[in-house]
Amino acid sequence: MEDPPHVSLTFPPHPVWVRAAREAVRTLLVVSPRPELADTAVLLTSEAVTNAINACADKGCTTSVTTVSASSSTTGPRACPPSAPRPPTRSTAAACT
Repeated sequence: MEDPPHVSLTFPPHPVWVRAAREAVRTLLVVSPRPELADTAVLLTSEAVTNAINACADKGCTTSVTTVSASSSTTGPRACPPSAPRPPTRSTAAACT
C-alpha cells in the first residue's frame, strides 16, 4: 500500500484561521483510507491550532503558524503540534508521534 502524502498548513496567527485548519483536516481525512479518524482529528486540530494562535498572540508575534500531518502504512496517521515561529522540516515531522 502506498503511503499518503505528508501535508502541512501554514497560516497567519489569527483565530479566523482555526476553521480553515479544521476544514482542511476533515477534507483530507474523509477521502483517506481512514475516514473514521476525521472527527477526532478535527477536534485535536482545533485545540492545537487555537493553542498555538493564543500563545503567539500572548507574545505579540506575527509569525505564521504551521501544522504538519503525516501517515504511513506502517505507523498510521500522526499529527504534529503547530509550531511558531519555525515550520517543521520533513525530518522533524517524521519524529512526531
